[in-house]
Amino acid sequence: MFLWPTEVAQPLTVYVFTGQGSQEPGMGMDLYSSSPMAQAVWDGANKHLLAIYGFLIIELVKQNPKQKTIHFGGIKGQAICQCYIDMTYDTMDKDGLVQPNCAFTSHSLREYSALASITDVLLVSSLVDVMFYRGITMQHAMECDAHNRSNYVMCAVNPSCISKTFNEAALHEVVEVIAHHSNVLLEIINYNVEGSQYICTGDLLALQSLTNAARQKQEANDGYIVLEHGFATIPLPGIDAPFHSQYLWVGVMPFRAYLSKKINSTHLNPDLLISKYIPNLIAKPFEISREYAQIIYDQTSSPHLDKVLKNWECDNWTSPKQHQNLAYTILVELLAYQFTSPIWWIEMQDLLFSQYHFEQLIELRPGPTLTGMATQTLKAKYEASNDSISHVIYSHVKNTKEIYYQFKDEAAAADTDAAAESPATTANTASVPITAAVVAPTPSSGPVASITDKPLKALNTLHIIIAQKLKKKVKEIPLSKSIKDLVGRKLTLQNEILGDLNLEFVSAPEKGEELPLDELGSSLSTGDSGALSKHTTGLISRLIGGKTPGGFNLSTIKAYLTKTWGLGPSHSDGVLLLGLTVEPPKHLGSEAKAKTWLDAVIGAYAQQAGISLSSGATSGGGGGGSGTVINSEEFIKFQVEQHKFTRRQVELYMCYLNLHPHEGACTVNSEKSNMQALQDKLDAINCEHGDTYINGIQPVFKPLKARHFDSSWNWVRQDALIMWYNILYGCISTVDHEITAWCIAIINCANKSLLEYMQYYADHCDPGCGEMYQLGKEFGQQLINNCGRLSDILCCTKMVCAISCYG
Repeated sequence: MFLWPTEVAQPLTVYVFTGQGSQEPGMGMDLYSSSPMAQAVWDGANKHLLAIYGFLIIELVKQNPKQKTIHFGGIKGQAICQCYIDMTYDTMDKDGLVQPNCAFTSHSLREYSALASITDVLLVSSLVDVMFYRGITMQHAMECDAHNRSNYVMCAVNPSCISKTFNEAALHEVVEVIAHHSNVLLEIINYNVEGSQYICTGDLLALQSLTNAARQKQEANDGYIVLEHGFATIPLPGIDAPFHSQYLWVGVMPFRAYLSKKINSTHLNPDLLISKYIPNLIAKPFEISREYAQIIYDQTSSPHLDKVLKNWECDNWTSPKQHQNLAYTILVELLAYQFTSPIWWIEMQDLLFSQYHFEQLIELRPGPTLTGMATQTLKAKYEASNDSISHVIYSHVKNTKEIYYQFKDEAAAADTDAAAESPATTANTASVPITAAVVAPTPSSGPVASITDKPLKALNTLHIIIAQKLKKKVKEIPLSKSIKDLVGRKLTLQNEILGDLNLEFVSAPEKGEELPLDELGSSLSTGDSGALSKHTTGLISRLIGGKTPGGFNLSTIKAYLTKTWGLGPSHSDGVLLLGLTVEPPKHLGSEAKAKTWLDAVIGAYAQQAGISLSSGATSGGGGGGSGTVINSEEFIKFQVEQHKFTRRQVELYMCYLNLHPHEGACTVNSEKSNMQALQDKLDAINCEHGDTYINGIQPVFKPLKARHFDSSWNWVRQDALIMWYNILYGCISTVDHEITAWCIAIINCANKSLLEYMQYYADHCDPGCGEMYQLGKEFGQQLINNCGRLSDILCCTKMVCAISCYG
């Protein structure tokens, strides 16, 4: 047998980069540990950010602090996510997995990272600077109230939830009417999925009107409108800036000036952009032509493009010498006006599916978002009409093996499975402790009764997919709720779940996210084969590959489930599927530990499926005997008795040590009584005065907002100088009560610097200039002497006024 590596031609691929808001704690650290290329990108950004902005990006990723004080604040999440995307792409490029002439595009903020990664337009340090400056530019354009709240918010809108006839054009009309009559900002800024997903931004008053039109509920908190999840809209919390709207137009010119300095025109290779790069601004493939520049000018009214177009023939922009300069000018205008214009993602997806004829689409980000949108667009518009090309949509996070071609050779895999099966059979004779809800006898090599196999129900598969995605137990996911209710306001998470369901089931219904899970499960059962499909198979493969020891692979696990527990293929799939929701916290180092964990999952699955488990009994002379069976009720009864016995022992020890067994409970009850008494008092105050009074007496001081000013040294100089000139100009001729208080105030703030300051003026005062100058010199010197005598005394003096019996 001969083994050698083989180079395989890749399918035609396009790359998409996700927008902001995709950062998460610890992201990218796996590649940082495994890839020198990724580590170099992280370290470069880390060094630059520390030197320029005063914080370490890796520290923020690993520790995820709730607050951090730096000398020059910034938008950390964007820089963190940016480093992750850059080093992900660079790692793929280093391994030779990125096609040299690939098409690429991005969503919102990641347009800069896509250009930096694929065309090397920006260095990592320059890229971080540009993104930081972009965030500061948008932040500076907004006004916030005393609570640091802006008057803007974003909201996702699904027109199809309102009615079948309410489409994109109708949404446009509603938005335009509200904006016209309210005379405030309201725009559609993201066109994500045709007919079902749009993002609107604007003034809270305008969005309140929009949500009223969509029959959404809203509340007011201290006069501030708070939007809630509604029938056709989902507010996007944490985003209080009108991104991609005309409101930010004021920041274009300063951002363009900064951006143009960071992009080096001599390093720009136009061939990597032409017909490959699809910009957000106009959603048309990049070109270097007068017509293309005119399209950009029509949308932006850019003064730089206006100059180019007016002097087109004069400056000979069509000549080869001007080719690179024209590409640089067009690129800068596309990026400078990007954050003030909508994202035409629907048109960009249409371009990818209709013109580029790709075979696989790869999304680069910490989690799948654009893959969900692309999957919905493919099923709705292109799957039935284009049978000649098979489109595969991958996420770098979920489809690592497919992207990196980490496939195991079939023959080698079969040999490994066969070799692993033999020791697994021998290991069955050993006693293995089982910690499960249903404790079964120790598995042995004897025969076991087979359990009737039944296909998996679509509802059960749906239930586990959602539980695994939400990182919860199955029992914590009520079937009466919908996906939209379970994810709350996390639109990205909702899209990821819908994308997973589209991969797993053949017939995913429209608006499935609004159906209760039991109804959605019934709809998904149509045409379902009852077997695991692409999504769940991939999850199980990653679970086995990442948590179980080598040799304990899928075939070994299924053989163990069949021989030891009598489970058929469908029940075995059900056990593994349930195991996705109770993954081991770390890698299981031995086969015995893996079987212990698997037996615990089997016990939980038996309770869920309502089956009685049994294992083969140990046979003395090779004859088969029936195994001992214990059901869950008997085991629970035994557990209760054991707990009672243990409790009695604990009580005896407590009595021997003269300790009260319920001392903690008594303390808790006492505290509860005190708390209840305090609560009754508060309720009485609230009943008497109302919420307005309670809210009105709440403390508003925050230590973080305190500002300490120590400028007495400066003000006392001003007071002394005013008094000096008042004497010289004749405004002060006698010492009265007010002048005495003035002098005491100066003495209280006196220091060495002040004495030198006053002595200078006294020394340069000529008494011969007049009577007032002589008076000023005498009075000033007397004040200096008084300040000198009291300057070393720590206590301060003050005027004391006593009223006698005569008034």
